[in-house]
Amino acid sequence: MQKTDPEGALPDRLFARVSYGGTAFAALAALVPFLFAEGAISLIAPSISGGLGTGKDAVSLASYLGTGAYAFGALMGGDLVRRFPQRSLFLAVQALSTLGWAILSASHGVWLFALAQILVGFAGGALLVIALPPLLQKFPAGKIPTSAFLVNFGLFGAVAAGPLIGGVVAMAEGAGWRWFFALFSVTGSIALLAAARHLPGGPPKEPDRSVDWTAIGLTLAATLLPFTAIGLIPYQGLLSPAVLLLLVTGLGCFCAFVVNQYVAREPLAPIDEALNTFSLMGLIVATIGGGVFVTCVSLLTTLRKGQEGGVLELGLSFWPQLLGVVVAAGLFAAVIRTRMLLPFVLSGLAAILAGPLLLTFGGLTDDGLFALSIFVIGYGAGATVSPGLLFSAVSMPVKLLAGVIAMIELSRAIGNFLAAPILIDASRIAHASASLEMPGAQLALTVLLAITSAGVLAALLLYVTGRRGLVRAEFEPWIANGKPAFDSPRLFARLRK
Repeated sequence: MQKTDPEGALPDRLFARVSYGGTAFAALAALVPFLFAEGAISLIAPSISGGLGTGKDAVSLASYLGTGAYAFGALMGGDLVRRFPQRSLFLAVQALSTLGWAILSASHGVWLFALAQILVGFAGGALLVIALPPLLQKFPAGKIPTSAFLVNFGLFGAVAAGPLIGGVVAMAEGAGWRWFFALFSVTGSIALLAAARHLPGGPPKEPDRSVDWTAIGLTLAATLLPFTAIGLIPYQGLLSPAVLLLLVTGLGCFCAFVVNQYVAREPLAPIDEALNTFSLMGLIVATIGGGVFVTCVSLLTTLRKGQEGGVLELGLSFWPQLLGVVVAAGLFAAVIRTRMLLPFVLSGLAAILAGPLLLTFGGLTDDGLFALSIFVIGYGAGATVSPGLLFSAVSMPVKLLAGVIAMIELSRAIGNFLAAPILIDASRIAHASASLEMPGAQLALTVLLAITSAGVLAALLLYVTGRRGLVRAEFEPWIANGKPAFDSPRLFARLRK
């Protein structure tokens, strides 16, 4: 009699070659496309608007709705992966993503384009949470450094490469953007085949878990409302009552979600368990690192689009950023199983402060200093976001991994992708300018530096008061027995009696 797959759905012969390489490819092919498109969209928006017969602002609004769907999808992925078989869920959501990219490439109206953006955004966020856990916990601990490099490069290498590829696609004009999105649909189809063949299976951990409709409703409002508000800024302005109402209501719903999850008996996001030194420090580090990266890229792209040179030259000018991410990803893989992991993260915190500082003192006008600045920012993002996520995730039991990733990505997406357009428009208003110019960019960078400094100080305060020196992650018991890889101290342990 033929054996069945652990998920009890399909025969073993279809899944006889579970492999690390196939799983890694499927995970990266699932994660990269949406983040790639996020980094490129501002440069290819004029081509898209021409192809759809609409304005650039409508394309921007559709893109922000997709980003909101990404944040919502991250939380839903953390919920669904506990209640449904992981591989079956991956295949279903990846098929949804593949369909979404196909619709995007064939869209001939802004409404269909917006619907497809929401589809690929939701699938992208959910796939991040569904695809990463098998890569980290289903294979021997010796694979962790390779996984660290791939995840780090996949997450931020894609965003960093976005402007480069966006410049090339924009130069193609015409239907270039359609081929760009169609390529992601083809990649998704290949990822489906790889996942069906190589992704590890297993039953769901909590198949009888009840649906937390309150948390889902609050998350939907916390993502839909503020991202809609950001998309409406070109139409109504940042200070319009409608935009402010949507922003405040959405952020209020996010705060209500955090409180709800803290007191919930079966939370989607493990807020209570995350209140230890390394988990909270990791969340702060990942959020501020991603925030600096996304804000600087958006600000520089907006500013330099109005300067001399074509869109291809603009896109190619961001190549040092990708190099910085690659360097950080390589170092992350080298130190992840050593006591140098924490100093590496601290170097990332220093870099995300130094990058905007270099831009403020000459990097906006001097090409050489600009290249150095964005290299440092790329390195800083690579040394903070994925390492911060790791710090949070492995400081808690492995059973909470999906929930931790969902919690961090939801928080990071809301904070990171809202900050940039708000800062840019507020700086433009402060200088009474119709577009972002040099004085406004300087102001935005100054505010960004102030916020970043506060975040860095908070992370350092947590570490100093945590009563713990350099630590080494113990991945073997984390994978085998589900125990935390870090012995994380209680919050402010040094100050407790």
